[in-house]
Amino acid sequence: MENEKVEIVDIREIIPEEALPCYNSVIIEHFLYKIPGLSEHFLYANDDMFFNADIGPEFFFNSDGMPIVRLQRAFLSKWMNRIRKVFNIPTNIYRKTIDRAAVLIQEKFGKYYSGTPHHNIDSYRKTDYRNAVEKDFRDEIFSTLTNHLRSEHDIQRIVYLYYALAKKRGKLRYVSRKESCRIRLQKHDFMKYITSYDPVLFCLNDTHRATDKDRERVKPFLEALFPEKSGYEL
Repeated sequence: MENEKVEIVDIREIIPEEALPCYNSVIIEHFLYKIPGLSEHFLYANDDMFFNADIGPEFFFNSDGMPIVRLQRAFLSKWMNRIRKVFNIPTNIYRKTIDRAAVLIQEKFGKYYSGTPHHNIDSYRKTDYRNAVEKDFRDEIFSTLTNHLRSEHDIQRIVYLYYALAKKRGKLRYVSRKESCRIRLQKHDFMKYITSYDPVLFCLNDTHRATDKDRERVKPFLEALFPEKSGYEL
């Protein structure tokens, strides 16, 4: 099926040749700003993120055109990171890549942001994204290009949200579940989250704890929540 509003971009059009072959989404995300025809103000979502309400541009950008940076509160993250290092407590790759992003911002701008990703749709300005990749963090980001698979040495894309805040080109907003709700697939009652919080955005997050039976419940849940197909579906 073809739709004039949908364009599929091959990653080879946007990422440097030395990053190929690339099976690491973290690397690909560093070069989103190179997508042909991308707007100065753009949104980024994964395939497990959904709108649950009618919203406009003002939900993602303020009146000055600055992105609204949505994060989850994590008051003690900086100290927990130190404790984990001192006592050699294991940390997963994802957490380490977020920590690395936070440390880079602190080293460059003297600001530490403890907020963590809200696992949902984020907003960016292409100019700031490009400046972070090509100027402020070029060496650090390009040093990761040959991480063809995910690595603890990657830099999670939250660095671009922290960057917007550090440069005073973003508006910080901590989210509640009514605004952005993350539903893990191993949680059995998906609809309970929707009826309880009525979130504007939600994410159906497939985790290492999810089973194939959990995944089988996704299709009927989405069909019940969105009974009418969009113009982009077969």
